[in-house]
Amino acid sequence: MPLWDQINRSLYPEFGDSISVWNSSPTAAYFSSGSSSNYLVNAADAYYGNTGWDGYGGVHGFCGNATDGFALLNDSTLPGKDYSYRRHTEAHELGHALTLDHADGYVAVMSTTDTSYYSPQQHDIDDMNARYPWP
Repeated sequence: MPLWDQINRSLYPEFGDSISVWNSSPTAAYFSSGSSSNYLVNAADAYYGNTGWDGYGGVHGFCGNATDGFALLNDSTLPGKDYSYRRHTEAHELGHALTLDHADGYVAVMSTTDTSYYSPQQHDIDDMNARYPWP
């Protein structure tokens, strides 16, 4: 799926790795290069202020169907966090852009209570494959 990658690499040099972990997972998730006129997922960062979130992701929809996804990183709070936490947040928000929900209580990158995972775990893979069957 085309990804319009607007992430500032001076703040998030590891963001490419967060894309790669999804691309290498055994799921239908694959991010390719897109542009402002051709994308299904928009990844961006900006100073959103002290909102209580470091990242925010999801999908826009029309008539019950997802039309495009987004993964946003909060420059006001996230750059000061450690590398592992940033990697988790980036991969987690990309998961939301793929329509995945939180998976608290599971070993999962989509967990909000255990932020030690920065690549899709078996629960994330199973959830993705249930939504988007993979050969």
